[in-house]
Amino acid sequence: MRDAFENIPAGPMDWLPTGSFLITATHDKRSSGVIIENAILCCPDPRIILVAMPSGRHVEPLMRDNRHFGLIPVPEDERLLPRAFPDDGESHEDKFLTIPCRVGPGGTMIPSRCESWVECEIIRHIDLEVGHRLWVGRVIACGEPAPPPKRRSIKAKSN
Repeated sequence: MRDAFENIPAGPMDWLPTGSFLITATHDKRSSGVIIENAILCCPDPRIILVAMPSGRHVEPLMRDNRHFGLIPVPEDERLLPRAFPDDGESHEDKFLTIPCRVGPGGTMIPSRCESWVECEIIRHIDLEVGHRLWVGRVIACGEPAPPPKRRSIKAKSN
């Protein structure tokens, strides 16, 4: 059945939103993360996020066991995160040991350099049996960029 869909051109679907995201998980003092390309807000109230990820990534057992994941948008000009978290399939080293992080309410690691992030509680996991898994999470916490500091006017001192 899979062969029937392999010849569908990607062009007509270019309007669908894509981007780079770092997905993170922590369980039992182990942390992991990987860059993914597919995440979407699929329900506004309550806020539900759907993430598609190739099967077999090292972050999946931690997501499954902790029932939480962090999701951080990766800007196109970001250089550190893609190098620190390559999609190399299998990795057993904790890459968060060298990156300053804060811990989200569900225990996931959020790199301190990332101002925008969400943390989700996993409510569903779907194995599509086509090389990808879907993870559905309810947003339990988020962070956004701080507004620019207000400029104070400087009054000249009178003599």
